[in-house]
Amino acid sequence: MKENISLERNTNATRLERRQKVEVNTIEFGEFGKKEVKNNDLGIEFIPKLKMDIRVELSKTKIKAKDVLELKPGKVIKLDAIAGDHVDVLLNSERIAKGEVLVLDGSYGIRISSMRKKNKEK
Repeated sequence: MKENISLERNTNATRLERRQKVEVNTIEFGEFGKKEVKNNDLGIEFIPKLKMDIRVELSKTKIKAKDVLELKPGKVIKLDAIAGDHVDVLLNSERIAKGEVLVLDGSYGIRISSMRKKNKEK
């Protein structure tokens, strides 16, 4: 069903009052049917191969803007975490796990100690 509606509106673009007609058409959408989708139909076989960025958050703290302006090399910022506390492992800014920091051949690593529950709300 197509229905034409004519509306009038005032425009003040040149500071003169003009009447302008605007044509508005209504649109009807057809019904969407339910279709069973299989993994192969979606073309998602590449998903397991995606590389994702994981971030490890050691701790947080709040400092005053005055203290930020005074930051310079050698300045120490005290964090809220205690040495040995578990760190948060984040994927897309969402905590997915907790872990402990390790040093492996001179590089840092994280041993996962717990995973977030699957259906946990924010």
